Amino acid sequence: MNENINKVTSVFSRESTGKLYFEFFDSNGKKKQKSTKLKDTKENRKEAWKLVPKFEQRLEKEAREKKDKLVEIQARPLLYYGKKYSESLYNSEHTKASAHTGRMMKIVEFFGADTIPADITELDIEEFFEQLPWTRDTKSEYKVVLTAVFEKARKDRAIPANIVKQFSFPDNEVQITPETTRMPFSVEEMKKLIRNADRRLKNFLGIGFHLGLRIEETLGLMEQDIQFENGTI
Repeated sequence: MNENINKVTSVFSRESTGKLYFEFFDSNGKKKQKSTKLKDTKENRKEAWKLVPKFEQRLEKEAREKKDKLVEIQARPLLYYGKKYSESLYNSEHTKASAHTGRMMKIVEFFGADTIPADITELDIEEFFEQLPWTRDTKSEYKVVLTAVFEKARKDRAIPANIVKQFSFPDNEVQITPETTRMPFSVEEMKKLIRNADRRLKNFLGIGFHLGLRIEETLGLMEQDIQFENGTI
């Protein structure tokens, strides 16, 4: 999970204004910036850090108020959004419609068909993935489904943010899928595809091949998914 939700991660100066800014993650896990309205001086840098706790309290309060307003008016159960997701798969003739629907039903069984999405916590999600007895690849498929179901709830304004997107598997959980399963293309085939693609598609293919990502995973990749210090995603 992103432990920096509604937390200030740095105080920096913007040359164009000469003012100090907070850099922080909002309740949706998106990195944002906010001016402190203080000029960039040594004294004001110290003062800005003193203001951090109060600023973070304000972020938490705004997130709670937003959640309270949404939950009261949209209290549909998890199964409702699971069925909505399944319907969208079949309507679009998705190749994994049947498999994803099966995974959706297992998810609903774990959390409870009548459970309200807003009542599911980050810890609940963590425990769900911990009890799955399968490989990281299979768990990733379940994350795709759970994320999509929660996204249906978010679009219905039943939850303020999709907290499943913040979940990440432990660094020590290794991938044990056979090499032949993970490499549908040969090295030479990958090189030819990348070499003959235009600039933007070349970057897309390079990331996808190098990391073994699916199309939707590559498109959904965000900065906070990358752990630069560990060299992992």
